[in-house]
Amino acid sequence: MESNLQIVFTGAIVALAAVVVGIVLRKRRLYREAAMKVAAELMVATTELRDAIQGARAPVVDSSEYPAGWPGPDTAPAQENADALEYVYGNRLEPVSSALDNFEAAAKRGEIIKGGGVRPAADKMVLCAKTLRAAIDWLVTNEASGGEHFKRDRALGKKARDIVSAAPEDEPNKLNEEIREAETAIRTALKKFLS
Repeated sequence: MESNLQIVFTGAIVALAAVVVGIVLRKRRLYREAAMKVAAELMVATTELRDAIQGARAPVVDSSEYPAGWPGPDTAPAQENADALEYVYGNRLEPVSSALDNFEAAAKRGEIIKGGGVRPAADKMVLCAKTLRAAIDWLVTNEASGGEHFKRDRALGKKARDIVSAAPEDEPNKLNEEIREAETAIRTALKKFLS
């Protein structure tokens, strides 16, 4: 009888151990799957933000982008030209704002799986979007002054134009380089979850 009890007790312990191991393995698998999903979402959000920033920086401004009724830069007063420029870049920045919101949310989820290691890399990409916004503000302010600001500070004018108006393949271009570095840093931070 004692031997039967030992067999039953041993069987129960083995079964319990198998259940515990199964639960632990399932938990690890679910975590790994969730981490891969979050990492993939962050990479998609990174690509969307990069593309939105590059779209806003398109070197050519088509006449259809300006507000209806705007007479053009040669006949409009400085403030009206500044308003037209703000209109153009305001529309171009809408996708950037939306992509930035999605990116920030994905980066926060990425921090959870990575333990905070994603934040510095994500901050680099956010800084690229903020740099673009600031340079656009410089251009609009300069336009409102009738071009006087950049006449006095030609270096600032060149820097603003290089930030605002560049194709992704333009080299050397500091913002293009910063975007690539930020994207690489994010990819590196998530490397173990993307493989």
